[in-house]
Amino acid sequence: MPGAARSARIESGRVNGTMKTPQLLLLVLTLTLSMSLADSSAGESVDMEDLKKRAAEGEVTAQLDLAHRFRDGKGMEANASEAMIWAHRAADAGHAEAMDFVGFAYLRGAMVKRNTRLAFGYFQAAAEASAQAAFNLGQCYFGAQGTAQDCAKGLDWWEKAAAKGHGRAAVAAAMA
Repeated sequence: MPGAARSARIESGRVNGTMKTPQLLLLVLTLTLSMSLADSSAGESVDMEDLKKRAAEGEVTAQLDLAHRFRDGKGMEANASEAMIWAHRAADAGHAEAMDFVGFAYLRGAMVKRNTRLAFGYFQAAAEASAQAAFNLGQCYFGAQGTAQDCAKGLDWWEKAAAKGHGRAAVAAAMA
């Protein structure tokens, strides 16, 4: 009868007792639109020498940008080691999105040996400041990745990420 209970919650206009379904849909649509607008500026030209100089001088946003470019091979040859070096520098400086970048690499075993406990720690450190890290922390709790499974905590972190504007987190919370 779990399906009937879920249907009753949805028909009453509430999902998990926290957010009305129309509000959730509006949130997801708004986030989708804002992400598509952000992607339209992603093709801007970047002075790679200036970016490297700013990163070397300790500018954390430049360090993370360089990490993404090394990972993806944008404007330079892909180099996983360099990507992780620059991401770690920004993460060590407390940059939440960089902590999420490093955590995700460890979670997936991309560019580094897979270590879910280490990934979980990075997500925990960044979750209050990063919607993506909050979503990933929820994923860890829900899927027992680097921690004991705790679906309630996973849902709580997805809801926090959704409140910060994370669309996939809103969907995950609505479907949990």
